Amino acid sequence: MQERVVIDRNRVTGAGVTSGIDFALALVARIFGDERAQLIQLSMEYDAQPPFPSGSLAKASRR
Repeated sequence: MQERVVIDRNRVTGAGVTSGIDFALALVARIFGDERAQLIQLSMEYDAQPPFPSGSLAKASRR
């Protein structure tokens, strides 16, 4: 599984640096709804676009 945020019953986990933001937005969406989470994301201007597509072994080049 390559999920950044995993919700399993009463447990929520996140992996990676920016996944902390994803984690928080997922919790807000679950508790208060998607619209509130989207408004928070917009107010943070969180639009993650890493400079390289090598953030996981599945995407990294073999060099």
